[in-house]
This record gives sequence, structure tokens and C-alpha cells, in this order.
Amino acid sequence: MTPQGTRLVGNLLITFERITFACVSRYRFAVVGPAISLILLLLLSCGTDRYQLLERKDGTLVRLDRRSGQIVLLDNGSMTVVPEPTSASDDAVLGVRKRWPDEKIPIGDSTLTASLQTLWRGGNVFYRLTVNPGKRLQSVLRRSSNYGQHFILHLEDLNNFQMLGITVPVSDMNQTVNAKGEVEAYEGNGSVQATREIYASVSGVRIGWKL
Repeated sequence: MTPQGTRLVGNLLITFERITFACVSRYRFAVVGPAISLILLLLLSCGTDRYQLLERKDGTLVRLDRRSGQIVLLDNGSMTVVPEPTSASDDAVLGVRKRWPDEKIPIGDSTLTASLQTLWRGGNVFYRLTVNPGKRLQSVLRRSSNYGQHFILHLEDLNNFQMLGITVPVSDMNQTVNAKGEVEAYEGNGSVQATREIYASVSGVRIGWKL
């Protein structure tokens, strides 16, 4: 019989009053069904002071990672990571327009310059892609036999993994002209759905093309 204020789960003795846990030496047990995920997670926490375990009134186990602050709910064999709370100031930072470094696009004997600005608001990433000189891009498009010319925005994290990809068809871009009626640039504006976490993880941008 386990002492009051504790619960035996697999080979772990959980003490909720003190929010600590200890390993029970060399118990053997059989696990069937979805509960195996819960037991394995608890076993991985064994033998370290990194985690705290406690029980809610509804019987759900809560695991707190002291190092990262992550909270995981353990209920009936399932594990749910509790998202970190966000504040209005966090959203305000992501909502500030960011201009990424310009990229050079070599096309035959021509070189184009692509400029990208982005921001996040209300579950969407808004972008503005500007390509110039417009007359040079216009000339490239006229000579091209490709169908469906477009630019591709690759938003990547610190490890160069793509977090978000956005295709910008040239046919959807607007032309900006000067007083003489000459095309100075092509500009594409739009938005795509993306979570706050995805956009916050973006640290760099690559721009591809098919022209």
C-alpha cells in the first residue's frame, strides 16, 4: 500500500504533496494499450531533478520541465503540450513590418533585385514582394516560353529548414509605372495562414523563381 499523498505509476512513486518523484527499484510491469506512452514518458523523467509531477483535481497528471518551462498534460495514456501563453506585446513585435535583405536574381544577361517585407497578424503572414527593374523583368517575361512564371518565397529557420513556402505568380503582381508610363517594378501583395510559432521561428528568407 502506498503512503497517503503518493501514487504508484508503473515503477515510479509519485509524491504529489511535495511535487517530487522517485524511482522504485527494479519493478517489472506489463503495459497494454495507450498507457504505454504515459509510462515511457515517466520513465524518461526518472533519475533526474529536471521534472516536477503533480496531479490536478480531475486526476490528470501534469509534468513541468524545470529547465525549459514546458508543461505536459498526461491523461489516459495521451500527452498534450500546453502552449506557452502569449501577450499583446509578443503579437505587436511580430506585427512590425520586417524588411529582409535584397536578393539578386540572375536571368541570362540580366540581373533583377527582389525585395521582401513581411509581418504576422491574426494567424496570417502578410508579404510584399517587389522586383525591379521592372523594364528588365518585363523583357525577360516577353522572351520566356515558360508557362506559369512565378517567384517562391522560402522562409527558413536558423537551421535552414523551410518553415513556410509562398508562391507568388507573376500574373498576380502589379506593375508600378513612372510619369512616362514606363514599368519601374513588379509588386506582389498577399497573405497566407501561419501560426505565431512558425513565423516567430523564421530567421532568413530565400527567393526562388521560374521565369
